[in-house]
Amino acid sequence: MVLFHVERLDITTGQTLVAVMHKKDAVAHDFKQADRVKLTYNKTDVTVVLDITNDVKIVKPGTLALFKDVCKILNVRKGSKINADFSGKPESVQYIHDKLNGNSLQYK
Repeated sequence: MVLFHVERLDITTGQTLVAVMHKKDAVAHDFKQADRVKLTYNKTDVTVVLDITNDVKIVKPGTLALFKDVCKILNVRKGSKINADFSGKPESVQYIHDKLNGNSLQYK
């Protein structure tokens, strides 16, 4: 788990929850573009899709920029500290990977 300061972005997606991380932090903590990241603040969790940028105008190293939707769910304010942890890929990605490799799908 990695601790970041929060920066709020005035952007709403309406569906996909997004957080933006500086590339230096992503490299240091082995996060990749579009990773699922579990954010925790005051015992509230949410899983977001990670976007990575070099632009310090958007997010500085040590800071995680959150879209409005994420801030609302977590009830988090600018400057707060938030935990970020790799959440893993959705199970469906493995099924797609298996199918592309010629394996048949098993229904439960």
